[in-house]
Amino acid sequence: MATASTIPTLSRLTQGEEEALFQDYPKVRYGKNPLELVVAEVRFPPLLRIETELPSKFQDALAGEFPLFQEVNPINLGPPELAKLFQSANIFPTAKTFTFSSADNEWSLALNRESLSLTCRKYTRWDDFRKKWARPIDALLRIYEPQFFVRLGLRYRDVISKERLGLQDVLWSELLSPGIVGEIHTPIAPLLVTAWHQVIFRLQEQNTQVFLQHGLQPVPPVGERCYIFDSDFSTESRTEPQNAHDAFSYFNKRSWYFFRACIANKLHDALQPEPI
Repeated sequence: MATASTIPTLSRLTQGEEEALFQDYPKVRYGKNPLELVVAEVRFPPLLRIETELPSKFQDALAGEFPLFQEVNPINLGPPELAKLFQSANIFPTAKTFTFSSADNEWSLALNRESLSLTCRKYTRWDDFRKKWARPIDALLRIYEPQFFVRLGLRYRDVISKERLGLQDVLWSELLSPGIVGEIHTPIAPLLVTAWHQVIFRLQEQNTQVFLQHGLQPVPPVGERCYIFDSDFSTESRTEPQNAHDAFSYFNKRSWYFFRACIANKLHDALQPEPI
């Protein structure tokens, strides 16, 4: 038996609701960090020079941290309707993309004519990520000179594994807050195989939209059923380059408050929090 909600709903939280959901929890560093993936992205009006010439100056500026290079060509997705579907799902590249990776492949940049993104697969703390992200953005502004950004996004994907935390015999209802994961706190909880939800809501500040995907899913390689929180904080308001870093810091702070509100104290303690 499985439950799923796959149709996003869009709503704006009231000030009181937002304050309740995003309480000012003290920042911590988890000894057993559940973060699987962190992605930051800026989008800008198309810059054709990025697509028509090799990004040698961009590579030179970042070669010390991102020595591995790959060029990925777009895939012909057929009819426009099908291409639009795949593009919205971010399944296949729809523009020529240049990737730059660290020697251990834990960090990677993706640059194309409309966007620059940084992906981290071993996240430790925001200050480290912010510094790593600042240099590619500075190189983008210096070399390609985009006049403004049309979208900023910061995505966190947390994977909660009971086995990794030694909590195999603990019910999910003891680990997760009822406000977000309602079915976990109902009589059908023992029958759940998978449960997946997609929700979109807006915050009062920064014209911020949150696309939240969450639920129980089997995770490779052994197929353990883990609880996943995948949240993408973004704004599609025009943003001047000098204001981008402040917007990302706002996303980061809100994403931490939100994750902490989603988990119960027992899970928080099991993740081994350390004050920052």
